[in-house]
Formats: sequence, structure tokens, C-alpha cells
Amino acid sequence: MLRPEVLRLCLVALCVACQPQPKVYNVERGRTYAEDKAVVWDGVLGFLQANDITVVSADLATGVIHAERTEYQDAGWADCERARVIDRTSNSRRPRRARPISRDLALEVAVRESAVGAAVQPVARFTEQQHDPWRNLPFTQPCRSTGVLERALLNSLGGMPPPASPAPPEASEP
Repeated sequence: MLRPEVLRLCLVALCVACQPQPKVYNVERGRTYAEDKAVVWDGVLGFLQANDITVVSADLATGVIHAERTEYQDAGWADCERARVIDRTSNSRRPRRARPISRDLALEVAVRESAVGAAVQPVARFTEQQHDPWRNLPFTQPCRSTGVLERALLNSLGGMPPPASPAPPEASEP
């Protein structure tokens, strides 16, 4: 016969194990191009303009561009989980999912000189404004990047993505 403490512990472990795991995305963090820094810089600024991403600051001397896009609709750039909110005003706590309102993007792109050309490193941070139906208040929820924006930016500059890691050699019989 199982003791109640052990049974509770087993039930908690089972509940935790059955929770859906967050998706893992392969986000490319940078790429080097055999081009002059100024050419790559202009390509980054052109990509941002074409995608309605506003440049907040750009300094060619430091090689850093800060850009943002506010209140955009989902373009597959980020995975935003809808928060669970609970009605704490009643005796029966009713959980419910928050309603998405809009998404924001804060993008930092570093363009640096390297021995073989110009290295580009985009860092995208996404947030989503969600609405709590119980309190009638908006709040901000962080999101995970899917890598789509970073890949599109790097691909727009020319060149090809780095090759996939080679498959391990198959074992051969002696």
C-alpha cells in the first residue's frame, strides 16, 4: 500500500511530465559576408525599410543599428504563448487565457569588420500585449523568436546560409 505522501508526489511528477514542452527554434545568430562593411550596412538598412521596421538609431562607426516595430500583426516571427489568468474575485478560481492585442519588436543588428568581410549579428526581442479579461487590464508577455526574421535578414544580404553540420559517418563492419 502506498503512503499518501508518495502517491501525491507521484501524481505531481506525472502532471509535470505531461505538460506540453515549449517549442525549440533554431535561430541563426550571425553570418559573415565577403563584402565591404558599408555595402552590408546599406543592405541591412534596406531590409529594415522594406519590412516597415523603424530605425531608432544607426551608427556606422560602432556598427550597431537599433530598430523597432510596434503593434504589428503576427508574421510568424515570434511564438507568443497566451498567458493564463485567474479570476481571483470569486470563490471558484476560473482560469482563462489572455487575449492577444498586439506585438512589438526590438531589434539590434551589429555589423562588424572581420578578417574575411563583414559579420552581421541580429538580436530580436519580441513582446506581446495581452488583455486580462478578469481585471480588464493589458500586460506585456515575452515571446520566443522563431528565427524567421533573423534568417530573412541574413538571406537578404546575399550569400548562402552556412552548411548543415555533416552527418556522422556510419559504422562499417570489419
